[in-house]
Amino acid sequence: MPTTTTEISLKGKTPPRRSQKLVTEYQVPESVWGQLAGKAFTDEQALECVRKHGRLTEEFCSWHLVQGLRSDSSPGLALFWDKTGLSHNGHRTDPPNYEVSFLDASHRSIPASKWPDFLKQQEELREEALR
Repeated sequence: MPTTTTEISLKGKTPPRRSQKLVTEYQVPESVWGQLAGKAFTDEQALECVRKHGRLTEEFCSWHLVQGLRSDSSPGLALFWDKTGLSHNGHRTDPPNYEVSFLDASHRSIPASKWPDFLKQQEELREEALR
């Protein structure tokens, strides 16, 4: 049976909506919340959000996780990407690049100039996968 995005996300790449389950069922260590929040927030900010809301809220997660994908979906589909365009170490690049991770476990950096085309291609791939 194919693995769903949610099952994949619980292996380390977590959407904010699912972070409540990590708090209550998986007891993720405090040291991990900063990584789950992404590059736009400090570890302290992420931990404060979890303590206040019991999970990471959409505002405190710089990752966009594509919902509804399955392990048998096209490997060219993006599983998640960084919404901020920050570099790997969290600094702003000029022009921005967006880090993207794909279902086949590959990673690419997409320049801002190609970002709209990338998003359009991903939308087409997702629509095709749902047919």
